[in-house]
Amino acid sequence: MLFLPLDIQLLIIPNLTSISLISLSQTNRYFRHLINPQRKHFLDRLLELECLREYGGEIIINRYRRIIVPDKQVSYACAHCLKIVPHTCFDNHALLRLRYRKPPPESRSRRKLCDWTPGDAKSQGLKRQANLRNGTLARWISFNSSLGTSQAKLEELYKIDSRRHRRLCNECKFVTSAFAQNAPLNGGWQGSHRDSNDGTATVPAVKCRQRRCHDNTERYFPGLFPIGADEEYPFRQHELAAFREGYPDSYDSNGRDFRAPPFENWRCNRCFADAVGEEELGRQLLAFWKKFADYEINSFDEIVKEGWYMIENMSNKVGDESLSWEQMVRSSRPSTDSLDVVPSGKHIYQMHPVHRLSYHEIFAKWSAMLDDYGWSSRQEHTRSFLWFIDEYEVIEKRIMELKLHTRSLENHPEQLVLYGLGGKMSRI
Repeated sequence: MLFLPLDIQLLIIPNLTSISLISLSQTNRYFRHLINPQRKHFLDRLLELECLREYGGEIIINRYRRIIVPDKQVSYACAHCLKIVPHTCFDNHALLRLRYRKPPPESRSRRKLCDWTPGDAKSQGLKRQANLRNGTLARWISFNSSLGTSQAKLEELYKIDSRRHRRLCNECKFVTSAFAQNAPLNGGWQGSHRDSNDGTATVPAVKCRQRRCHDNTERYFPGLFPIGADEEYPFRQHELAAFREGYPDSYDSNGRDFRAPPFENWRCNRCFADAVGEEELGRQLLAFWKKFADYEINSFDEIVKEGWYMIENMSNKVGDESLSWEQMVRSSRPSTDSLDVVPSGKHIYQMHPVHRLSYHEIFAKWSAMLDDYGWSSRQEHTRSFLWFIDEYEVIEKRIMELKLHTRSLENHPEQLVLYGLGGKMSRI
């Protein structure tokens, strides 16, 4: 192509993609001077690269407005720093709104070539005006209406991606003072709407993926001790507030009653370790972990305690001696015939979890039998008691896991330091 006449080169170059345009401009000094790529051309190249699986991962189409947790490999281009960074660096607005999404192959933008025009500013302006006249929605629909696609779908394919060149990552929004412009006038905590990005101008709290988590240890220490997607768990939490200081000091779920913490005194793990040392960082992270782990253990333990203590309450309602708890235990465990007193709920609660498990099987059968005879009903019980009936083994397992994780971190606090400073979590 270097030996072709100039007028032929000027006819070929506008028919290149943005990726090919930048590649050609970097081949030698002649094409670099001829093309003279501007910042817009480099941005268009990044926007094309993010649509390729090897650079940007899969293209997410959120047609049903579901909560989407993209794969770790999914990345997007930032129009300010001109980098392709992971999706975790953006908020929902920058990724899932129609005009900011990655376009599918059949969209209008994926069919575009580079926006390079030879000549002076006047010729480039004439080219832009021609593109505006020819690129209207009506012409797009009339050109593609014979393909059998609905008009609503064609409008979506026309509008998608039209504002990707304005997409900024969270760091660039902070650098360009975008958060400061949207902060409340009094610099206080906004928190009046679940979809708002809250915080102060100096320390913004940005809502990113709305991600379901099992408990607070997973929410505040994600990936430290990962819970499998197919692993049984009593229940899951769904965080609604944009930001929380700590769940045990509970606030209203929508954040209205949140008291703004001293943001200006907060530091990231790296800055904290540089100031006071990694050993102190490990102690602080361990205390933070134990705060949530102990809370979860106590919450699960209250469910177990309430369930076993219900034996006495249910026994008082039963008028038939043949349906009593004592009779049920003796008929299910012949070895208890030699016992003068059948263990009560309080006594069973104080047993080792392994020994409690066999009694829970009897208790579940007894509760179902009382339901059949009309002495008890599932509708009368609290939600925690139903968890005790249906999820008892899972709850006991989670209590033991949390205690085991806490002992492991107490014996090896360097694991938390490695995790907090962004080390490889596979070592933990």
